[in-house]
Amino acid sequence: MKLTLEALAERGHEIVVAFPGEPPRAGEAPAGVRVVRVEEKRRPWAAASLAGLARGLPASALRHASPALEREVRGLMKGSPDVVFAEQLQALPACASAFERRVPVVLRAQNVESDLWAARASSASRGRLLLRWEGKKMAAWEATAIRRCAGTIALTAPDAARLRELAGPSRPIAAIPAPFPGELPAGEVSLPGSPAVVVFGSSGWWANAEGATWFAERIWPGIFRTFPAARLHLFGLSPGGAPPPGAFLHDAPMDSRAVFAPGSVFVVPLRSGSGVRMKILEAWARGAPVLATPAAAAGLEESSGLLVASDPASFEAAFRRLQEENDLRGKLVADGRATLARFHDPLSVARATEKFALGVAARNQGAGGEAGSIGTDRPSSA
Repeated sequence: MKLTLEALAERGHEIVVAFPGEPPRAGEAPAGVRVVRVEEKRRPWAAASLAGLARGLPASALRHASPALEREVRGLMKGSPDVVFAEQLQALPACASAFERRVPVVLRAQNVESDLWAARASSASRGRLLLRWEGKKMAAWEATAIRRCAGTIALTAPDAARLRELAGPSRPIAAIPAPFPGELPAGEVSLPGSPAVVVFGSSGWWANAEGATWFAERIWPGIFRTFPAARLHLFGLSPGGAPPPGAFLHDAPMDSRAVFAPGSVFVVPLRSGSGVRMKILEAWARGAPVLATPAAAAGLEESSGLLVASDPASFEAAFRRLQEENDLRGKLVADGRATLARFHDPLSVARATEKFALGVAARNQGAGGEAGSIGTDRPSSA
């Protein structure tokens, strides 16, 4: 979103970003954009879950509700903004004052939250009933949010279609890809292995942890037997217990460039997900060939810039191609960068976002969507 905000600011729009959490590090804040931060005080999952059980609401909505952020946004409404963007579903309760003032609110949905909960329930070894119920509550809350917002932006066409299925055609929903630079500096330091195989993600996100464990336990042993000089590097992830033979564990790097080391192969082994994998876009920009599961590749507009594999045999075949076809690595990176230029150019994304927001504002003429805000009250039925 930073790139979109900077491009919109360059086009003459006055933008204020209010958010909870840590202050941005040097260079992280969008240029030309006013940034307002409030202290983040998330409710513990256990407390949020109990409150959700009692009130029929998703625990995620209650956990991320921020009275401090809502007060900050209420103060910003005195400046009479034309449009308010909510970055992800959990930000909507903080927009209560915008709904009250009939300021058009646009939801930017990075993924389909209820589908993620459903996927988590299906893959969980315990607690499936509670996770499934959480998904159903989230689906109802998500549908209510979309119907009440003036418009919704999804990052992929499949997500946009799914959100229309959830909420119906009452409000405009557009698919606008995430912005990303066409080229970034590659990593400077090589990693051990021929090839070095890299998996990168946050262990705090269950889908990353599950995918890394599946790859390390089910896929990597066969690759290591076939290619004994290969080495697996897990950044920010741990499959649990000691790493498998031929594997190394690394802390999450301060600079992501370290992950995209020269000569490495970047693997995205997600087995479920929604939205678009930003790490794939970054791999293309930094010049690393990508090998991904179908779930990881699902949100991309074009998949010619990567190899897709889903089981030990197809992963091994993909690695064999990368080792034996001399021009394949370069072709994958070139195709990936062509996809970045065609769909993810920051200026083009900013223009599409601007057009959608101005169209929503004109259609609503200050109505701000359906009456009522998206708070932590019981949602209507999906």
